[in-house]
Amino acid sequence: MSENLWLEKACAHLIPALPLWIIEYAWSKRMMEVLEVLGPPLWLEGDWHLLSLEEPCRIRAVAAEVWRIVQARDIKHFERVTEFLDVTYTLMPRLVTPIKHMKIMFGLQTLVIMWMLWNDQSTAKISEKIENFFPKSLPEYHKCSRRNMDLMQKNREDFKSFAHVLARDRDVRETYIRDLMEEQYGGRYAQKLEERLSHYLGELDKVLPQPTCIDQVLKQSHSYGKGEKILKKLLSRDSASLATALKRLLHCAVTTNVSLDESMTPSLSKTCEEQRDAEVVKPSNRTLRVFLTSSQNTIKEDQLSQTSTFFSQDLWQNRNTETILPQEKTCDDGAIVTSTQLSSSEDFSQSILVEKDLVGKQAKTQSKPEQKESGFTEQMCSRHGKKMRSILQECSEELDGEVIQAECTPSSTQSTPPLLPYTPQPQASPNHHSLSSNADSSSTNISLQTKKMSFVVKMNGAQNNGIHGNGINGNFMNGNGVHHVSVRTHMNVNPAKLKSQRQRWNVKPSEMSKKTLNPIRAIVDGMKLTPNPEKPMIALSIGDPTVFGNLPTDDTVLEAVKEAIDSQKYNGYAPSVGYQKSREAVANFYSCPEAPLEGKDVILTSGCSQAIELAISVLCNPGDNILVPRPGFSLYKTLAVSMGIQVKHYNLLPEKSWEIDLQHLESLIDDKTACMIVNNPSNPCGSVFTKEHQHKILSVASRNCIPILADEIYGDMIFPGCDFHPLAPLSSDVPILSCGGLAKRWLVPGWRMGWILIHDRNDILGTGIREGLVKLSQRILGPCTVVQGALESILNDTPPEFYQGTISFLKSNSEICYSELSTVPGLNPVMPSGAMYIMVGIEMEHFPDFENDVEFTERLVTEQSVFCLPATAFEYPTFFRIVVTVPEELMIEACIRIREFCARHYRPRSQDSHELDQYLKTTPPDMCQRAVEAAIAAGYRHIDTAYSYRVEVEVGKAIQSMIQQGIIRRQDMFIVSKKVGDELFPEKDGKILTTDIDYVDVWKGMEALKATGKVKSIGVSNFSTEQLERLLPVAKIPPAVNQVELHPYLVQSDLIEYCKSKDIALTAYSPFGSPGRPSEYQRGDTDPMELLQDPVVGDVAKKHKRSPAQILLQYHVQQEIAVIPKSMKPHHILENTKIFDFTLDEEDMNALRSLNRGWKACIITQ
Repeated sequence: MSENLWLEKACAHLIPALPLWIIEYAWSKRMMEVLEVLGPPLWLEGDWHLLSLEEPCRIRAVAAEVWRIVQARDIKHFERVTEFLDVTYTLMPRLVTPIKHMKIMFGLQTLVIMWMLWNDQSTAKISEKIENFFPKSLPEYHKCSRRNMDLMQKNREDFKSFAHVLARDRDVRETYIRDLMEEQYGGRYAQKLEERLSHYLGELDKVLPQPTCIDQVLKQSHSYGKGEKILKKLLSRDSASLATALKRLLHCAVTTNVSLDESMTPSLSKTCEEQRDAEVVKPSNRTLRVFLTSSQNTIKEDQLSQTSTFFSQDLWQNRNTETILPQEKTCDDGAIVTSTQLSSSEDFSQSILVEKDLVGKQAKTQSKPEQKESGFTEQMCSRHGKKMRSILQECSEELDGEVIQAECTPSSTQSTPPLLPYTPQPQASPNHHSLSSNADSSSTNISLQTKKMSFVVKMNGAQNNGIHGNGINGNFMNGNGVHHVSVRTHMNVNPAKLKSQRQRWNVKPSEMSKKTLNPIRAIVDGMKLTPNPEKPMIALSIGDPTVFGNLPTDDTVLEAVKEAIDSQKYNGYAPSVGYQKSREAVANFYSCPEAPLEGKDVILTSGCSQAIELAISVLCNPGDNILVPRPGFSLYKTLAVSMGIQVKHYNLLPEKSWEIDLQHLESLIDDKTACMIVNNPSNPCGSVFTKEHQHKILSVASRNCIPILADEIYGDMIFPGCDFHPLAPLSSDVPILSCGGLAKRWLVPGWRMGWILIHDRNDILGTGIREGLVKLSQRILGPCTVVQGALESILNDTPPEFYQGTISFLKSNSEICYSELSTVPGLNPVMPSGAMYIMVGIEMEHFPDFENDVEFTERLVTEQSVFCLPATAFEYPTFFRIVVTVPEELMIEACIRIREFCARHYRPRSQDSHELDQYLKTTPPDMCQRAVEAAIAAGYRHIDTAYSYRVEVEVGKAIQSMIQQGIIRRQDMFIVSKKVGDELFPEKDGKILTTDIDYVDVWKGMEALKATGKVKSIGVSNFSTEQLERLLPVAKIPPAVNQVELHPYLVQSDLIEYCKSKDIALTAYSPFGSPGRPSEYQRGDTDPMELLQDPVVGDVAKKHKRSPAQILLQYHVQQEIAVIPKSMKPHHILENTKIFDFTLDEEDMNALRSLNRGWKACIITQ
């Protein structure tokens, strides 16, 4: 027989006990998913007055249903909850302070009345319910202070009078429901009530005997039968599986007369058979039984049998009982502060059964008081609102003390009720507990001693008149009067700590927290951002318009908030969805004939980000998917993924001003698509959709029945010449949740004021989405109340000039940024039409130094101290985003730095060298200028010329041209020109004087030129070691550089070492061995002209997969020698720059040095 089949048959024998046990177990373990299968029809049929402390299983099960009713805001069943509170408080009158119990009861009753008013029930029915709930006098509460009683009585009378007015006058009722009901009795009120009830149920659970029925079964010392094993296996599953099993048990169709094979019947079944045979004894309606049992005790037959009465329709009489339980501590109002629970480590098996004769409950007599006619005024509602706030205040009375005492005097007429069958229990170990009795004819004292505390029970009457149980001598005792109970605590005992199921700390982050990831933070935190210390940081990455202080909000906005503060009206909580007046202000501001709005269509939120979160939460379930733009705001993904919602990105098209790729959008829709997000104007693109394009978007949504979440936080932040069209007025059938706020347009992001506008003209969303938004908003109880108080003035009184000034500034900065960067080779900015951003594309093939946009922006910070946000954060690599809210001077400076950075790293494409060819395909007179421009574009920053070359003019034009284009600055270039000595000699009568003039005088003349500032540095060319030794002693300014012929055929190791020792930089001209020098400078067949074809150079080039020219250039660079690679061919110019990503090892360097022949291409006499 399969386990499932056995489980079905077992159900026939265990119903209703086993379902009850599972519910008790789930409630005790707070497995709320399991309890969700419970339905009101199943639980509300029974009489909760049948509850008894002998049946903690039933109390926990009903507590679970009570929690479900209130948590689900099932107000039509709140009256049943009040019955449960009455019964449990009667059983344990000191469970919480009386004032707290009264407040919970009052909250439930007021919400029931308001629910009846909302549903427009008859005046007679409402009035009758008001009188039933709020009689003239309060119920009696033990040890409740007079002050608290008077306060609650006054609150009840005020509400009673107020509710009668609403019940009688329909117009007054409708006005109140529309304007104030949500504010006074809405989400915040219900949330507070739920918190109080949750505390009450928690305290109740603490004082109930432990453990649960299932825990007791599973802890039995004998070996498990098959039933226990299946039960244990069932409980080891996840909550969803347990919930399914419970639902199956509750609705099991197996008949109860199915017999089980003896070999297949587990001990659990046998237990139930024994239960059925045992005599079921109902507690007397005049009797209260209190068990103080050890957590290790097994469940008794009589206790198990009582579980079968849970679904019984038999009614007990209402009763008024008092119970005195051992407790740790009370306050003046008689509430139990901490319940006493025996340690699980102590083997205490004794039970004390205390029965008390109960006085019959007085019949409730209710008479309707005369009701005065009263009108409905704003003053009355205001007073009522204040009274309701006072009701929500907590009682903060707490008293310390170690000894707790409670006394009562038994009635002289009370009789001993029938007793349950008594089963003797083994004596407790004297090492752990002691039980003693001092009995005489008039009184009996029973003391119970544990390690943690002691109990003293003083009985009134003879030996057989006070206690049920064994005395110290083993005699059985019974009686009917408890006179005095005292409890002395020996230490501060926390019941939760006494019985812990966990032996060590195991605190782990939640799954939701582990799934939450903001792409921006993930990328930025992983970047190595070390700004250039020589340049102040310019952050173009933060979407906060207030960062630089140049865009303050308007004075009227500040004045509105100041007035709200000074009024003292907005210091308290507001309804979770916002003040009605504030919601109506937003509705009026955005309402239009095509998409009218009312206050009920607005949900105020803590910023637009929370509006987006609520909209996603209310539309989507885990496993659904949403469509979001790419590039798009990263928060969409952050929120969705943390909720278990899949994100699908649809493309935007930069070549079409970031319009949506509609074909791609529609291809992503499937049966799990819950909504699409449309961001217009766009962050990060700054684009604004045309009306025609938005109609096409709506067509896709309508055709596929997909609601739209419209992120319109930048609405109306549009540059002149563009138009913004909100999406809702264009829709004829698509429901739209439009999210907005004050953050951007009013320049106050820190005020955290946002909203959701619900557009649903065809009622497609129904009431469910609206109610869902209200419930979700209750998680944080609404946005800042002070800003809500100022919201109407902010929306209506802000002058148009403020908006215009902001837009004018943003447009001007956007144009500056676009015009500056659009001329930078390798960058492709897209001009925005609104918002605060501009997206800039990077042609990554022109920037081989970087793998992606993240590295590009990271190095931009390192070299130029400018931080732009890489668009990888928006799921769109090879772009970066610039925020245009910075001051104008910083925007200009940032663009200059970006231009410098790009010029330094830009490399034209090598395919056919088309770009460099454009520089060189001009006429011969321009050839040199174009070659220099091409070299600068390729990354060259060292240009060598000479007076004798006669190209200085062309070189100058090329440099000026590149400066004007913003590719370089003059200080970035190292320009060298040379003159021979005779060209600097003084003239007399128009002739050069050569007699008695040597190079020392020439050097002095060059020093004079440097003094005039016409040259930055002076140096020498083709100087040998001997010539430098003759110059240095007489030179006031030592030469900065010595430009000489160097290559592997002419190593000149001594000269290199000498120059380095004197801090003279070396520049190697002819690094390739001067293969192109004229024939008159060649020296026969053995002239080493073909260094580029040398086999040794070729072998090293093959080893590193480089060209021979690159090998020769790297040979010099590794020796810290500057090089002048002469070239006019585009592909050679570009190739020469690509030498910084490899290194020659010592073997390579020695092989190249071995080619030294000491031959010079340029012979100059010493």
